[in-house]
Amino acid sequence: MKRIDLVVFIFFLAVSVFALRNLWGEGFYTSHDGSHQIARLFYFDKLIREGQIPPRWVDSLQNGYGYPLFIFSYQLPWIIAEPIFAAGISIFDSIKLTFFVGYFLSALTMYLFLKRTTGRLPALVGAFLYIFAPFRFSNIFVRAAIGDATAFIFPPLIFLSLYELKVAGTFSTKWIVVGAFSLACLLLSHAMIFAIFAAGIGLYSIVSLFNTQNKRQFIISVTLMAFLGLGMAGYYFIPSSLERKYTKFSETVGPALVGNTFLSLKDLLYSRWGYGVFHSVEGAMSLQLGIPQWLGVFGALFVLLSLWRIRKKQLSAITDICFWLGIFGLSIFLMLPPSLSVWKFASKYFIIDYTFRILSLSVFVTAYLTAVVVRWSKFPRIVALLFILLALYGNRNHQQVNQWLDWPLSLYLDVETTTNTYQEYTPKWVNTNYVRIRRPKVEFTGRNAEIVIAKKTSKHLAFEIDVKEAGDAIINAVNYPGWQYYVNGIKNEFTTSGDGVIKFWLEPGTYHVEAKWNEMPVRRMANIVTMVSLATALGLLCVRKKQSV
Repeated sequence: MKRIDLVVFIFFLAVSVFALRNLWGEGFYTSHDGSHQIARLFYFDKLIREGQIPPRWVDSLQNGYGYPLFIFSYQLPWIIAEPIFAAGISIFDSIKLTFFVGYFLSALTMYLFLKRTTGRLPALVGAFLYIFAPFRFSNIFVRAAIGDATAFIFPPLIFLSLYELKVAGTFSTKWIVVGAFSLACLLLSHAMIFAIFAAGIGLYSIVSLFNTQNKRQFIISVTLMAFLGLGMAGYYFIPSSLERKYTKFSETVGPALVGNTFLSLKDLLYSRWGYGVFHSVEGAMSLQLGIPQWLGVFGALFVLLSLWRIRKKQLSAITDICFWLGIFGLSIFLMLPPSLSVWKFASKYFIIDYTFRILSLSVFVTAYLTAVVVRWSKFPRIVALLFILLALYGNRNHQQVNQWLDWPLSLYLDVETTTNTYQEYTPKWVNTNYVRIRRPKVEFTGRNAEIVIAKKTSKHLAFEIDVKEAGDAIINAVNYPGWQYYVNGIKNEFTTSGDGVIKFWLEPGTYHVEAKWNEMPVRRMANIVTMVSLATALGLLCVRKKQSV
């Protein structure tokens, strides 16, 4: 690392400490998703300690009936937070530190990308605007949206990898692996943010194809990068895609949100800072893009017009600016009501619950365009300073929480039924009225039976039952694919009751009953895909190291 890059590293570390200085109060703060995040980290840690790796089924959620949370919900923030929490840091501070890690690392990755494409000073300014955008602070201080916040680390690395593969013109294992790892991490951070960036990544790859000398090699490299990236996240991506049909997701999230979460252009230009939910009557969260970010866009337009006069000499720069302005325009359009027909069509294949999530892409593009403005400015240092001062001024009221709570952990766990607002991953066959009431884990409908629970973990329930008079034994746990049931050591194919739990007839006698969580073939296959992809990536790096010796 060069001395100047070390200085930049220290600079962004200091800036991150300053920007998130009000995050370090006692306990946790009022936020949209804060209680979700606390419960998720608690249960992720619980499953890891019980040996359910990878974590998938949370037996304690949904009033003890169980919930397939980690089959569908993002995992990378908890992978980052778990060693912090396991080291003895409180659960509240572990989540805050995970926010800090994502914020700081995103500045560094953006700086690396922009340094390679625009130069050091433009990179410094662009990375600064990448982290000093109102939406970044809304994600942390208002929404506590840890998946969205963590995802910001990886788009710069993906685009950097594509850029390096384009200019190299050869098979670069280093950038294939970096790009694949970043794709996997973006997907594991938040699947919807991944989907938002996927369009930009795909278009950038197509444009890069026309600007590289060895097109065949570029196609092979990008294809390998994409397959390796999806493969590394396969243990999560494959089951979450294939098993969503089992849940109430499409009938709850789609009808509730598609077409109902658009912004107005006024929201994007300026909206007052607030802590309320999206479009609440008073005090709604701010969804503005940011003053310096808008100036970066208009500045890029001015640069484009200036370069157009000498277009023969600067064709590459013109193409680059046009591309990013196009992506920016598309991102803005998709957040506005005129894009409704697009979303109605897209919702057949995937759903973005809140269209304001697309601000993640807008913030990324404006950071890049701002760097371009600084690069082509006649007075780059003055312009750089103005952008930084505007970012500081424009976000002066955005770096604080609304109110601190002194709730104990137990209270957060009590208020969280599934950690999902719409309980959207509840299996279709579950009677939602039934699971609203907490019941004993095992019940018996007959007049006389003694039940002793021998073991109860996230993936194993064992109990002894002494039946005096015949009746139905009821296991108050959602019967989700993966559970297998045994009576006196013999596997039984029990049917699911009308409420979605297991119910089976027992004659008088003594029985040992077990319910075990096992990986289905598709999940085992997904795990193997991840391991093979990781081994392939490691092998590519080892080959590269040998060749360089």
